[in-house]
Amino acid sequence: MTVMHSAAQIAASNPSDAGSALTTPPLFVFGCPRSGTTFLGELLNHHPQVLITNEIRVMNFLTEVFGRTAQNRHLLHNPDYRDRFIEHAKLRSAMLVRTFYETLGRDAHKKLLVWGDKTPGYADPLLSRGCLQLSREIFPAAKWIHIRRDPRAVVHSLVAKKWHTLASAVDIWARITAAGRAFGKTLPAGQYLEIVHEDVLKDVEQVTGQLLNFLGLEMSPQLAAFVQNEKVQRTPVSDPVNLQRDEYSGDTRTLRHGLTAQQLSEVVALLGDQFDDVDALLAHYALTDAGKATAQAIASGVVSTESTSEGQSTERSGAPQGFAAFTPVNQETLLGELEARVTGLSVMVNGENVVPAAAHTVHAGDRVDIALRVMALKEIAHLVAGFSIVDRSGQSVGGGNNASSGLGTMKTMPGTHTLLVSFRWPDLGDATYSLTLGIGEGTGSAADGESNHVQCWVPEAILLRQRPRALPVGALVTVTLMHASVEKPH
Repeated sequence: MTVMHSAAQIAASNPSDAGSALTTPPLFVFGCPRSGTTFLGELLNHHPQVLITNEIRVMNFLTEVFGRTAQNRHLLHNPDYRDRFIEHAKLRSAMLVRTFYETLGRDAHKKLLVWGDKTPGYADPLLSRGCLQLSREIFPAAKWIHIRRDPRAVVHSLVAKKWHTLASAVDIWARITAAGRAFGKTLPAGQYLEIVHEDVLKDVEQVTGQLLNFLGLEMSPQLAAFVQNEKVQRTPVSDPVNLQRDEYSGDTRTLRHGLTAQQLSEVVALLGDQFDDVDALLAHYALTDAGKATAQAIASGVVSTESTSEGQSTERSGAPQGFAAFTPVNQETLLGELEARVTGLSVMVNGENVVPAAAHTVHAGDRVDIALRVMALKEIAHLVAGFSIVDRSGQSVGGGNNASSGLGTMKTMPGTHTLLVSFRWPDLGDATYSLTLGIGEGTGSAADGESNHVQCWVPEAILLRQRPRALPVGALVTVTLMHASVEKPH
């Protein structure tokens, strides 16, 4: 049975979602954590016709419900009705959310025109995958506000709160910012607004006017009084991390955000490695010309980050002799502490360069050489590198690393390095396999589990297809590495 209409089409044809008196579309506020989302919600809630909840995460809940249902075929087992019921449930979930907020508005003695939820991570493609897309599917007329903040300030705040390392803080800012802006480009005019936190600090009155115009609201006495008070003394919300006073003048050119010069250089370098067009992404932020040049160079993979100050680089970073140029690694897919991360890879089979994602055919005994471009933000005295061979069902059927192969651990200093791993392909079944690459810190021994840290996982980085015999079900192959080393870039 074919589903005739999507939830979005049905909702568009019946925007009132019969059963709720609250007929205006919702508002969703998001942005990287520590970017001013809580203050923005506080500001909006001073209007008598606005109610924005603080991280109820209603879209996370709905995304999880529909996601698990889609993955578990024991639920809604009959395929003739399965998809139709899911679409029906999505439509009815809009009414469920509306009536909930209608009740909240009545309890707060507000006649709501603007209502919705503020959750920073709605745009996080790792932790909230699909939330923004589902919010649009269920509420096609909704509005979305994306608040951004200077990444240096966000990183400092996340690190100071001990929520993230410097590298993972950069990563969360980068992936939420990129995903949020990409989502905004898919929306019709008038449904998406970007607000910059530094603009709020500099001129809260001007930004408030921009928000009211976007939401179709008039200024109220209550909101006007709050705004005037903010111009005199800002209301602290969400346990702020105090920065230099320069932030409150909106002047980011002299603001160091509590980071050392080396940390600032690392932030710029990591941002450069995340995006193809650093200048366009960071146009709002006042980086020095030298800093932008460094970020651009690192983004293109030709300069290492071994520098002592912003803009000073030391080496060119090409693939090792015999290897094809590094293929960039999608940084949004990486997992781990990310104080050492893989930014590019190159693969050879029996001395022939192959495309990592092209499922090159291999046979038992073939030599596989992998070169990784690795950016380390700190000294790692005991580096462990290896891989897991994963079959089509997602099960690991083998793997190995330098420690388990008797090659010992490796050492790397802060900067960009080339990591080489070589092994013989084991005798597996006739199937296509993916290699998940890994970098760890520790001895690699199970007995020392507490001291082992996963620095970077690169899921399904390489595809290889094998033809020989099949292994018994449940068999696990241990692969012994022939070679593993850290080399300076050529």
